[in-house]
Amino acid sequence: MAGSAIRSTDHAHCFASTSRRVGWVVRPGEASTTTESRAVDPVEIALAVPIRDGLVLVTQRGADQRLAGLWEFPGGKIEDGEIPSEAAGRELREETGLQASTLDPLTIVVHDDPDTPLRFHVFLARDPVGEVCTDGGRPWDWVDPAGLADLKMPEANRQILRALRWRS
Repeated sequence: MAGSAIRSTDHAHCFASTSRRVGWVVRPGEASTTTESRAVDPVEIALAVPIRDGLVLVTQRGADQRLAGLWEFPGGKIEDGEIPSEAAGRELREETGLQASTLDPLTIVVHDDPDTPLRFHVFLARDPVGEVCTDGGRPWDWVDPAGLADLKMPEANRQILRALRWRS
């Protein structure tokens, strides 16, 4: 129809962008302003928070790793062409030997690390199948969620713990 225009008051779709590396939609406000002002893409990380019988699985970082001795959730870098949920399932298998039946999105955490900004895509892995067998024989433990805050964990995990409290 001549002279008519389509108008919308919702312009959020204009600002959404898709990260080619991981295929994840990033909306305004999700990335920290410090990260954006640096113009450095964050390293995309996928984490799985395994929950079985009301307990959460954590593993301890090895002596040869950065942040050695701290407790963390299984996870790692998202590979090219991989979506975050696939990466979380793969990392869970590789690091613990467990197979996720389902992976439910929990939260996204942007951590402005002094060296490299990180974006964590965090998933709940309820009732994973298998026996725990960590890579490299790293220590691991099934912990009551109330006790997670007492563990020495990387700073970025504090935001994950807050999200976990709301979901469990």
